[in-house]
Amino acid sequence: MKKQLVLVVLALVAVLVAAGSLARATAGPEPNDIQDSLPGWSSAGDRIAFERTAPGLQHVVTMLPSGGDLYVASQGGSFRGYVPGTAEYLLVQQGDATIVTAGGRFAGPSAEL
Repeated sequence: MKKQLVLVVLALVAVLVAAGSLARATAGPEPNDIQDSLPGWSSAGDRIAFERTAPGLQHVVTMLPSGGDLYVASQGGSFRGYVPGTAEYLLVQQGDATIVTAGGRFAGPSAEL
């Protein structure tokens, strides 16, 4: 009985190794991977904004919680949050300036604070 159990366990380990399940875990993302960070919810909870970065790229992106209607609200800068009480106005830090931008596809020009 013990011999059969050992054989079954060894067979399962061999299958897992062959399938790659026991492969080493990577320490983190690869250097050229896109990274999303600093998420923030609108006051109404109907939009999420976050920073999306990769080598040579830094955008502030907004989208629906379901993952649809992805839109680049700002090309460059750091996301600081939504204007309190709003679902469409984002605060973006660009250098020494804080910019207010609408987080929608048909937004007008940004305003500097």
